[in-house]
Amino acid sequence: MEYRKANDAIYLRIDKNEKIVETIKTVCAKEMIYGGHFQGIGACDTATLSTYLPDKNDFTDHTISGMIEMISLMGNITVDNNNEPFVHSHAVFSYLNNNGEIVKVLIQE
Repeated sequence: MEYRKANDAIYLRIDKNEKIVETIKTVCAKEMIYGGHFQGIGACDTATLSTYLPDKNDFTDHTISGMIEMISLMGNITVDNNNEPFVHSHAVFSYLNNNGEIVKVLIQE
């Protein structure tokens, strides 16, 4: 991870094999950020997706891997009951499935 501050903004580059949400939380804790929003783009080789199952009122996670392009990442930052950074995010990915077809998927956390 590498980041720099410019006025009220932080520009963050997340390195390969770093977890996006955890890296954002780490920077927020270090810089004492208690609220804000973020956006991003990029590429990854693995993404864990959460799908909401209304009949179970719960999420199920599954992982995709391969050549994955993160088309859009957006979210907000607040703090939880323990005053720790809490990140709520949504992302859209495009990737090739096993048939060579382009697939777009949405995740949220």
